Amino acid sequence: MRHMASATQPSARPTRVCFVALANDKEFWGADRSLIDTIDVLRERGIEPHVALPKAGGVVEQELAKRGVPFTVVGYRWWMGYKGLPAYKGFVRIVLSVLSSIKLAWLVRKWGSDLVYTNTAGICVGAMAARWLKLPHLWHLREFVGEDHGLHFIVGESRAIRMIDRWSNVVVSNSRAVAGKFERDMPAGKMRVVHNMMRLNDKPPAPGDPVVPARTGRFRCVISGRVSESKGQVEAIRAVALLKQQRVDVELLILGEGKPTYMDEVNALVKELHVTDRVIFGGYVTNVFPFYRSSDVLLVCSKCEAFGRVTAEAMLCGMPVIGTNTGGTPELVKEDVTGLLYTPGDVQKLA
Repeated sequence: MRHMASATQPSARPTRVCFVALANDKEFWGADRSLIDTIDVLRERGIEPHVALPKAGGVVEQELAKRGVPFTVVGYRWWMGYKGLPAYKGFVRIVLSVLSSIKLAWLVRKWGSDLVYTNTAGICVGAMAARWLKLPHLWHLREFVGEDHGLHFIVGESRAIRMIDRWSNVVVSNSRAVAGKFERDMPAGKMRVVHNMMRLNDKPPAPGDPVVPARTGRFRCVISGRVSESKGQVEAIRAVALLKQQRVDVELLILGEGKPTYMDEVNALVKELHVTDRVIFGGYVTNVFPFYRSSDVLLVCSKCEAFGRVTAEAMLCGMPVIGTNTGGTPELVKEDVTGLLYTPGDVQKLA
């Protein structure tokens, strides 16, 4: 009878995790790419995920749907803002975050989650929801905030870091550089550094994907990511113009898109420097590997990259990297072995 009773007892259910995503836009941000990678690996280990999204209709939702991962649109906001954000708008964001955290807490309880996992420094609703429910919370920091994106915490940086500490059982950063910024206001040993897991998903282009530009015989550099001031595409264009003056046969492939006004500025610079024949705009692509295979070197000109997925992706292809000597890039690129490093803003050295 004892044997029969033990045989009929239900087995322990798998661990359930609520993941709080950063964005759900048309472009696939690095933090959310890393989140999908993390979910893929944890599902292989028997973890049951449920994902909270800030809005509907974006690429993260599409990736989750393809995998059969359940998700719910919660409608939360960042607790960060750009310089010049009016104080009243910041106050409204905090109030909306509190209200969204109550909704999220109700959903987390409904899902039966055992842990809440916030996938960015930019959102606080996951930590609040876990606090309401007295559940463990893991806060994964994937950005510097100010140095890389030009953002700031609405409640102030020092106060925000103390809140991240108090509202989390474990804090994880994606590089030692990011950890160095945040851990100064945390107890020793609270921060864990875990570099992003990367897999080589080198599939041929699918029908409808952007076409890889044909090789011209020139030495091809590629720079990939959101086209913005912090990513340094302008610096790469200036270096190509300098090399053209020196009669070096080089071209630049730019992958990614940006705000229309900034894209207009970048195109105007290309014309001003007379390098329209040397700069190729490839647009936004979901599968970068065919474009990397067609190039000779990756440029990482970011002023302060927290980790740099594009760096790791290029290195998975066996491709050398020229990157800035700031942020997390020096943790990935070994000088004179897997690439070369330069100081941001030094166009001559980059060239």
